[in-house]
Amino acid sequence: MNYENYSYYKGEKQNPFEGKNFGKAFWWNLESHAANRGDKKQKRQLSESMVEYIREKMWDGDGQHDISLEVALIRATEAYKLGIWARSYITCSDYTLDQAIAASKES
Repeated sequence: MNYENYSYYKGEKQNPFEGKNFGKAFWWNLESHAANRGDKKQKRQLSESMVEYIREKMWDGDGQHDISLEVALIRATEAYKLGIWARSYITCSDYTLDQAIAASKES
């Protein structure tokens, strides 16, 4: 399989970011899942199963959000490109990207 369109997952059996960078480790896991499902992934974009995860876990399964799914997916794509995982940034309108970046440096 060609992993050219994947930012973090390159076919490894174990997550190389685990214990080193929480955000990249999180996105590696989602990309790994996407690759194993055979998603048609575009470079620097969320794949179908990555979007499904955000929709299911944050909208259908967790009502703690105050923005639309459309805005959340835009924010999730920004976080993905930066290699950070910031649930509050993705789901809360008053949580800024600067806060998300600062929080990711602390973890």
